[in-house]
Amino acid sequence: MATLHTPRWAWVLTGSGHFFTESFALIHQLEHCDVFVSKAANEVLRMYKLKLDFPETTRVLHDKTASA
Repeated sequence: MATLHTPRWAWVLTGSGHFFTESFALIHQLEHCDVFVSKAANEVLRMYKLKLDFPETTRVLHDKTASA
């Protein structure tokens, strides 16, 4: 198991759209965050015309499985 030197936040964006823009704004304020994006969330991103332009310490992981 890898040892993490800096604790990280984990945030999941789903396709619900409920509080989506507010969540997006909060993620921008966090440092060292891993953002998991579902397929449905990608659709909501397009609807709200949002881009995944998070701070440099943020990692974005896309879920491309059938259940996403």
